[in-house]
Amino acid sequence: MTRYEMTTTTRGRLLLAILFGLLFTTLLVLASKLNAYFPWKYDRFVYAVVGTVLAFLLTYAFLKWEKQDFPWIGMALKPNTFTHFVMGVIIGLLSAMAVMSFVSGYVHVVLVRNPDFQPVSFFLGCIIILLMALMEEVGFRGYPLYTLNRKSGVWTAQIVMAVLFAIYHVANGWTLQNALVGTGSWALIYGIVAIRTGGIAMSTGLHFAANLVQSSVGRGSFPILAMRQKGGDIPAMLDEIKYAGTLSQLIILFIGIGLTVAYARKKG
Repeated sequence: MTRYEMTTTTRGRLLLAILFGLLFTTLLVLASKLNAYFPWKYDRFVYAVVGTVLAFLLTYAFLKWEKQDFPWIGMALKPNTFTHFVMGVIIGLLSAMAVMSFVSGYVHVVLVRNPDFQPVSFFLGCIIILLMALMEEVGFRGYPLYTLNRKSGVWTAQIVMAVLFAIYHVANGWTLQNALVGTGSWALIYGIVAIRTGGIAMSTGLHFAANLVQSSVGRGSFPILAMRQKGGDIPAMLDEIKYAGTLSQLIILFIGIGLTVAYARKKG
């Protein structure tokens, strides 16, 4: 297939998006091998920095091959970039806290202050989560999503990128169920936000905030709040917590589908 066919046909665009996603996933899996050379407190930070750089470099390479630049895929600083990011953070915090409230209410647990909370670790964790959110948004809601949406429409773009996002998480050790139901559901949300706003600023803010809340509660990476069951034992409730979490992810999936349907109808 020639360069012209790759960039102008539906099949070519699909192949480019899949190639980008698989190359990006492969590069990140290779980058994760660097963790063995750094202390465990800093290995994720190194991975986040290297991964973010790789995301931009791979995007630049594909754009260069197409003789395009970053603004062509909505990746450029605009007057509303910071506003969109902040709005994304606010929406992400509210959404993730709603999910946590649903889960804790379903299994009858309360959230209490974690006595082992470490502010320094939390600050470093925030930086890592922000970088990883940016890395994933550049890689999965940048070039491949925008080019697919232009040529094949929102549904093809959303489904293909959600699947590639799930594959990326499976490659990083997630179970297939968690990757499809968990990250796949959020991928639809991040994707439609990026498409509707014409850039990744809001989706990055949303992604960052959602992951931050998940890492700050219960068995997260640096929990501010711990779970306490009312008159019971948390380990005994793990199955119910998992069930409630899956149910909440399915709700997010239906919201993502609903937003995509609304956008497709508006455009059609």
